[in-house]
Amino acid sequence: MKVYISGPITGYPDRNSAAFSRAEDMLMMQGHEVVNPLGINADHEGPCVGGVFPEHDADHGHRYGCHLRADILRMFECDAIWLLPNWEESKGARAEAQIAKALRLVIL
Repeated sequence: MKVYISGPITGYPDRNSAAFSRAEDMLMMQGHEVVNPLGINADHEGPCVGGVFPEHDADHGHRYGCHLRADILRMFECDAIWLLPNWEESKGARAEAQIAKALRLVIL
């Protein structure tokens, strides 16, 4: 089964990478293929979502919406979603959970 990991990132030390890594390792040991959003590249041409910065540059990089779009596109490839602790605190994770339910993904 291909599993997408969802959870809070913004405002957590090191982007909550320890929790995402633990979940990824555990799911892989169970034989799942895993999509970890911390490893998704949100690069694209042109303006970022929301148009706050017309083009990307070394000082500004990507906007939140760019990352969320890239993450959700990868989630569409998955069969299930793994919700990390405190996922309800994250507006992105809440959106991902709602989309996963609408797509009838297995909720882990």
